[in-house]
Amino acid sequence: DGDAEVLAVAAAVLTASQLPETRLDVGCVACTRYVLGAAPDRESREQLTAALGRKDRRGLAAASRVLPAEVARLAEALVGLWGHAVPTLARAISLPWPAEVRAALDSLASALAVFSDLADPSAPALTIDLGDVRGFDYYTGIRFAGYAGGAPEAVLRGGRYDELIERYGRTARATGFAVDLEALAQAQRAVGVAGPTSTIGIAVFGPGAASLARTLRGLGIRAVTAASAPTVTWLRGAGFDAAVLLDRNVLVRVADARSLPLDISDPRALVKLIEEDRCPS
Repeated sequence: DGDAEVLAVAAAVLTASQLPETRLDVGCVACTRYVLGAAPDRESREQLTAALGRKDRRGLAAASRVLPAEVARLAEALVGLWGHAVPTLARAISLPWPAEVRAALDSLASALAVFSDLADPSAPALTIDLGDVRGFDYYTGIRFAGYAGGAPEAVLRGGRYDELIERYGRTARATGFAVDLEALAQAQRAVGVAGPTSTIGIAVFGPGAASLARTLRGLGIRAVTAASAPTVTWLRGAGFDAAVLLDRNVLVRVADARSLPLDISDPRALVKLIEEDRCPS
């Protein structure tokens, strides 16, 4: 099951981050799509979307008056369909959804069952929110987000998006997720779990920076170009070992804040200067 496999990989990413309080929040767009699709006009749909987004029971009850009675009851139920994944999904499946929504919920239940077999025992907690309206215009089935202590927002998001490839002239099933590496790194620094990297990191500034950065990456170095000459404080905070200032032909090492002359025609010698600082004789 592709959805279960992607969920398992996302869970492994959260586990590998070493962040506390990790969890995967799962959803299914079929429920909200059905309810919002029954709205008679755009204004009603926006009111329903806003109320669902706020988990506003009173506001949703008012906005649901324009819906057929059986759909209104399902809309109001969505506000409470969040929490621990398995029991919440069981409650959702017990409701009188139409066949297409029930099929989507059954598919989600199957994916979660396979996930429980694929995921490591230390995998993050799995929660569910079937009333989440984010991404229902983009995703076509399961959608999920990963959260962790130290990060105010999700550090990864993904789901099934079968209709996306079709926009480019080809029909294909597709699922995946994206990791917000900046948010992940900031969360690690915030809670003090970001370990030192074994890969040398270099920021390159000045004429020809892009070319040198590409060469360094080819040597296995983590290299970025800088818009301005980076300071040692910035380099240290961003986890870099050194900066190459091409306008002055110097290497600035973070560990000892020394500026060393360098020959940029020999990138390997540049790397050796940093390695010597990492492993002094």
